[in-house]
Amino acid sequence: MLEDSEAPKFLLETARDPRFLEVLKTFGSKPTYVNFDSSEGALKQLYRVVKDEEGVGGKFWSPSKPPKTEAEWRARDAVRNDWNRGGAYVTADVPPPEAAFIGEIGPQNLKGGGHHGYYLEGGGTQIFAPQSPAKNIEYWYTEWNAPVDAVQAARKAGTTNECDL
Repeated sequence: MLEDSEAPKFLLETARDPRFLEVLKTFGSKPTYVNFDSSEGALKQLYRVVKDEEGVGGKFWSPSKPPKTEAEWRARDAVRNDWNRGGAYVTADVPPPEAAFIGEIGPQNLKGGGHHGYYLEGGGTQIFAPQSPAKNIEYWYTEWNAPVDAVQAARKAGTTNECDL
């Protein structure tokens, strides 16, 4: 448990909530807390992959931009298909929130998704922000769902009679 002098009051209240045990199960090891401040080297932006614009306000974030492929993201962040379609991602400037829990993402058993005996590896870094970032949020396409430029595909064609679409 965190000591009163180490963390903001809302993190202490979150850690004492019995529902926080479910959050702890998503971490691969004991999380620590991080204060988001303006000091040099401090984390300035959070990232969250969402199915659509309605998923902006969640509590689980990442300190890094999503990988180039959906498969890499799902494995690293241990996200089942039925939890999130991964259509886009959002960025949020920090602070706010003023602080959050941070740690390694634990493996996710796919038994609940109908794939008994299979796991998503995890291993990335997740941030659990009880006070979700609500200011300065920007919405972006994930690289695997970005609109395709038809001109680019035509440039890759071998001849005018071929197309690699």
